Amino acid sequence: MNPQQVVLVTGSSSGFGRRIVETLARQGHWVFASLRDVNGRNASSAKELRDVEQREQFALSVLDLDVTDETSVKQGVQAVIE
Repeated sequence: MNPQQVVLVTGSSSGFGRRIVETLARQGHWVFASLRDVNGRNASSAKELRDVEQREQFALSVLDLDVTDETSVKQGVQAVIE
């Protein structure tokens, strides 16, 4: 798959963020779905996103990113760039 665009979506654990991630991925974009604490409180949401990615063969990556932490934002954006 050659993604159309690379997109970073914050707040991807539920609600609008989650729906935006799936919609953009289905449209062929490479989506980085960011959530806080993917190995803790949002582990189940991160797993659900990874399961959807595997099942539907999306270009989707789960990213641990906290928008209230400048270091986390810098590391997350760097991961997307790489």
